[in-house]
Amino acid sequence: MGLASLDSRNNAVVCPPEPREQLLQAACLAGSLRAPLYIHRGGAFESAMLRERVEQWETKRVHFVGIAQRYARDLPGVECVIHADEQAVARAQRAELTRRGPISAIVVTNPHDITGTNTRPWRRISPSRRTRPCC
Repeated sequence: MGLASLDSRNNAVVCPPEPREQLLQAACLAGSLRAPLYIHRGGAFESAMLRERVEQWETKRVHFVGIAQRYARDLPGVECVIHADEQAVARAQRAELTRRGPISAIVVTNPHDITGTNTRPWRRISPSRRTRPCC
């Protein structure tokens, strides 16, 4: 993700690739924060890359999801927010959406579609309350 596409570099979200539902919630949180999502696959190299990215992005706050919280100690001088599980991430994401104001549209997808056969969202629900196929 290019830095130009980010609204704010104050936050970043770090999550392991599995479980998938947790990763999807982390992606929603990152989108709500307009922050980069860093998928940490484990290991010293990944931690070094995370430190480099956080410094490059000038990140002030990092949200760690699930077992990724063990890497919080690798980032001294940065505020670390721990989200223990997908429910905690979902609560944080809803709180951010509430803080930002009214929601104009939502996209509903299937988090269990791991085959990639249905990569398009199922529906986009607009404020006019009409449901229509998206894309």
